[in-house]
Amino acid sequence: MCFGQLTYRASLRDSVAGRRLLEALAQILMRRAARLYPAERTDPDLPKVACALDSSVIALGLSLFPWGYYARSQKAAVRLPLRLSLQGNLPAWAAVTEPHFPDGQTLDQVPALPGAFDIMDRSHLDFVRRYRLQEAGALFGVRCLGRVTFRVVASRPGDKSTGRRWDQSIRRTSDWSAQSYPQRRRRIRV
Repeated sequence: MCFGQLTYRASLRDSVAGRRLLEALAQILMRRAARLYPAERTDPDLPKVACALDSSVIALGLSLFPWGYYARSQKAAVRLPLRLSLQGNLPAWAAVTEPHFPDGQTLDQVPALPGAFDIMDRSHLDFVRRYRLQEAGALFGVRCLGRVTFRVVASRPGDKSTGRRWDQSIRRTSDWSAQSYPQRRRRIRV
């Protein structure tokens, strides 16, 4: 956004033209930050590659960015989906999208890291896109929506010393979700 403001861009299309430059700069800065803090692990119990995925809406001045009008706030805005590495609290991936861009669709842009464990909010509940990530070898945890229907296939005892109340293998009950995510899922209550 600073690039667009400093170079007097008049539209989102003009700003996107400089996107490759900004993406390359962001990748360089993320790699440098990762080299500066390689040994700082915030939680040794987490997997080596553990990330949190969420997005924020960033408000902009409507007079400077009229192309970014966001009806919900009646101001200008952009959405910043961010994958934050929990080992060192460094950004691992980021994008800038329109403010009304659905969180579930950002999963198409997120690179799948084999062996990585992504923690996501319930707004990323898209079984087709999650299955693509799982097939690439990525793991994920999500806070589930209350309206998700499922059938318990197997149940394991919880471990109160770790805070886990129950651990179940589940399968979705609707035909569509069974086709979009054919494998069992694991439901854990902490």
